[in-house]
Amino acid sequence: MCPGFLYVAKPTKQTKKGLAARAIALAKRVREKGKNIAKNKGLRRFVDATLTDSNLMAMVPRGNAIGAAYSKIKQARKGGGSKASPCLKKWFDCVTKPFSQNAQGACIPSGANMDSNRYFGYLRGDCYIGTKGIGFIALSPSPFNDAFQVFVTNSEFATNTASICFGNALAAGVTGLKIPNMRFSASSVVASQSTQIDMPLQARIVGGGVKVYYTGTELNKSGLMSMYTNPGHNCALYTPSIAANAGTQSSSTLGAFQETAIVPVSREPYEYPIFPQLDQELDYYKFQGGSVGQPTAYTHFVYPWSSGQQAQNTVPNVLSAGVVNDTGGNVVVGSCTTLLFFSGIEGQTIHFEIGLHCEAIGDLTEGMRAPADSDPMGVDALMAAMSRFHIERNSFPHMSSADVLKKQYAAVTGMRDMKVTL
Repeated sequence: MCPGFLYVAKPTKQTKKGLAARAIALAKRVREKGKNIAKNKGLRRFVDATLTDSNLMAMVPRGNAIGAAYSKIKQARKGGGSKASPCLKKWFDCVTKPFSQNAQGACIPSGANMDSNRYFGYLRGDCYIGTKGIGFIALSPSPFNDAFQVFVTNSEFATNTASICFGNALAAGVTGLKIPNMRFSASSVVASQSTQIDMPLQARIVGGGVKVYYTGTELNKSGLMSMYTNPGHNCALYTPSIAANAGTQSSSTLGAFQETAIVPVSREPYEYPIFPQLDQELDYYKFQGGSVGQPTAYTHFVYPWSSGQQAQNTVPNVLSAGVVNDTGGNVVVGSCTTLLFFSGIEGQTIHFEIGLHCEAIGDLTEGMRAPADSDPMGVDALMAAMSRFHIERNSFPHMSSADVLKKQYAAVTGMRDMKVTL
């Protein structure tokens, strides 16, 4: 052998015999397992048993890697077995079971990881089907107790589209509601420029949900419930082709969106989750020097999911949030990101319960803060799973929110942990 050259020995007869023996042994093991195909209820169990047998897969080149990848995919498809940190599990609960005690004290273990005060606000009421056979609930969520954030139709609603404002006032037949048991007010910050600069309070929405069910007469029970959240948290009341005109969303236009959940009107409660969908919603909004006194900044602070977009018909007709800013004017309501649209018989009612989990930081939370948590990887995976949620739930309408989201979380973490050759 010359120096500088790598010598590779040719396989001997003994080596070839060894490889042949291993191949024969593998074939024999496969035949033995194949004898029980009928007993194992078909080929799928046979394939599962083969690919998850570490001793058997060790006889195949890269067999262990193949078996491990298959196990990950199988686990993801089952939607079970995924692990999460305790703080991430509580965040998961506040989205899928917002009214449960297990969800109390939920926080987002990412963004500004600071000790925070966690609180829960809820509202109950009735939505009426109007004179045109249509009713709706529009949500512009806020973590504060002095801002309008729920808009519902009453018995005088007389149009067939989801319009919440006309000019600078509420549309006829629409009622604006606040969630008074939220812990803090937006006025405590926006009422003066000094408090906007000092920021004694910042709040964000952790998640929540809406529960709806029919409460009208049995004879008049009919129609559909169409529920939609814009995937980018843009206004859910606009249709993409008519962005300049509010109030054009109807049952037919909502049906054109993949994310829209459509179910029959029923006395069985239907829970619809709402959650952050943008990275900026994982953090607290802070007034910058140039944003103090700016109308869109006020709206963004009071309505963290609106990105500063305002609820409006045609500019400059806007809707007051009921909060007075430092100039003595009114803060404008943030754009409605979630719409629940009902069809049925005039005068019938849909009962609703809305729950929002929030957390706040700042001097006004002194003595009320819980320790900070951190799980950025878990938050990233759950955000991806929540992005998949609304479309996926339409494929499994009879599954609970928790089961669907758990399945998607398992799929995200399974694909994240699986490694393939580039």
